Amino acid sequence: MGKSKGANRFANLEISAIQPDAGTRSGAPVRDVAFYMREGLARELAGEHEKALTNYSAALGEDPLHIEAWTRQLWMLLYLGEAAEAVVWANKALQTYPRDPDILSLKALAQWRCGFAKEARELNDAALSATRESANVWLARGEMQAAADNKSANACFKHAAAAPGETGLAEMRAGDILLLIRKYAEAIPFCRAATVRFHDSSWAWYIYGLAQRGVGRDEYARAAFMRAHNLSPRDSRYRAALKRRRSWLARAREWLFGNRS
Repeated sequence: MGKSKGANRFANLEISAIQPDAGTRSGAPVRDVAFYMREGLARELAGEHEKALTNYSAALGEDPLHIEAWTRQLWMLLYLGEAAEAVVWANKALQTYPRDPDILSLKALAQWRCGFAKEARELNDAALSATRESANVWLARGEMQAAADNKSANACFKHAAAAPGETGLAEMRAGDILLLIRKYAEAIPFCRAATVRFHDSSWAWYIYGLAQRGVGRDEYARAAFMRAHNLSPRDSRYRAALKRRRSWLARAREWLFGNRS
């Protein structure tokens, strides 16, 4: 995960550096909120989280009240390892949406990753008490439960997948969370669901490969990495994953027992 590159890096985050005037040219797409949200999701599905952050921030520049742009901006900060910065921006969003369960739960998740477990749980409890169903609330709760080896974590992630929102996105993020805490077997079904929904997402195939490699299924992993590399051939992460050799233990296991997956 990325580290902070300076105190002013996110000083004007919600006012993106992307210029919206390109839409004024004949034949060019109109660069409105919908455009930036689509572009942000496309970059996210490619694993380009910094570029996704820029686009979601540009959406907020067009409409500072766009709640989904706020939540996706917070997610990208978390993906980039900027949990403390995510707390700062969640607080900014809460000035407008003080009881919004999505913002509350993502602030809770950011606090959790900063090490403030008690505060994070209390905030997530507050988010759970909201009347609106939210995938983000369950994703945050799932990470907290999974980190404590609580068996209810899987139920939390399933609740997230069933909640309203972009189909497949909750599954992908559930898979990412489980990979982050090295629960590879638990991550597999969520990562697989993400590849089914986003079959052209190099990131979805990449995390599916990581989950499979984590449980020793190297042939499945290699096929997933190949798909990710073919979709984004310039991305060094996918190329490196594809080239990485299997461990001697995995090769020995296959020689002794055969591939029974």
